[in-house]
Amino acid sequence: MAEPIRKQKTNRGQEPENKRGQTLKPGASRSIGTLVQRTRASELEQVLRLRLATFEDLPQAEEGPEDPEETAEEDDPFDSMDVEDGDADVEGDFTEEDESFLPLDGIGLEVPQERDWRADVVVERIACGDTIRFVVRSGISDLLLRMSGGDPVTRSYHDGLRQRIADTLRLGQEIVQENPGFFAQQAARKKRLPRDEVRKKLGIEEERFSRLLSSMALQTPWGARVEVQDFFVDRSVSEVSDEALLQVFIEHLEKDRLEPLKDGQLVDYVNLIMQGRAQKSLKRVGVQRVRQRLGIPEQVERRRGYKENREFLDLVVLGDDPVGRWQKWERLLERLLPNLRNERAQQTVQAWLGKIEERLSQE
Repeated sequence: MAEPIRKQKTNRGQEPENKRGQTLKPGASRSIGTLVQRTRASELEQVLRLRLATFEDLPQAEEGPEDPEETAEEDDPFDSMDVEDGDADVEGDFTEEDESFLPLDGIGLEVPQERDWRADVVVERIACGDTIRFVVRSGISDLLLRMSGGDPVTRSYHDGLRQRIADTLRLGQEIVQENPGFFAQQAARKKRLPRDEVRKKLGIEEERFSRLLSSMALQTPWGARVEVQDFFVDRSVSEVSDEALLQVFIEHLEKDRLEPLKDGQLVDYVNLIMQGRAQKSLKRVGVQRVRQRLGIPEQVERRRGYKENREFLDLVVLGDDPVGRWQKWERLLERLLPNLRNERAQQTVQAWLGKIEERLSQE
């Protein structure tokens, strides 16, 4: 009588067994890395719970290896290239006695004791006379210290966590450097950054960057939790076209004052810029819509305004929402400024930003 066929036992949906010399397939290692990237910092400890030692279980300094060269060859989870403090200075009238600048709970390796959440990045604010210095620290680096086990699965979790700490620190530094006023509590609004430009600057691939933005949180110097994606905007085609048309007027302002550009002339200038940024092009009617969306008058009205010695900014049609229109211009100009190579154009943008800020303060 033939023996019954036994169903082969599989490990699908389970982690590989911890066997000596075992290696993971690249797909399994990538899956672990993806899991670490998309999990919120508050939930990471639960995901890693089987691989974390308590601080009491960690060896003390005197119990370490006797040979100092042995420890020097090991991977240091706090290597300066991976976990690097970032800082930014902003001037202001502050003193060290100001209570808001006292050291915060949860800075450094200590996990916040009175909060039920954890942030990837902690921003510490230090007052030095009239200058504020920001220090960006990791809020999850203690998990890396507590990782125990040398099996392939644990090593994959370790590598994924190490990569996340490196990425989030660099991203946190970029956010703080672009928002010193917000973190100094001198500006109520956050400066929203162009997502794709920041991603390319940091050299992070698109999928990894998207997972970071959806899961990453930042702790402010005053202890508030802020979603990192709140600091970013996705640049749609309409936003790129708005920037492109505004850039055309900035760079050809003198020409426009002598003989205002027709919409047909604007098309060529706008498409030259857009093809390099969005691989898109506009027709004449598209440029006309963008011009109207920005409140820029047509050629005849601009010519009349110039003859009355009015500045270009004074010709902008504000509509029913002057504050909203100026705020939109402010965002566009702030994003444009780093892309302008012409010194005169840069000076024009800076002057316009000053005037817009003054007008917003009067509304």
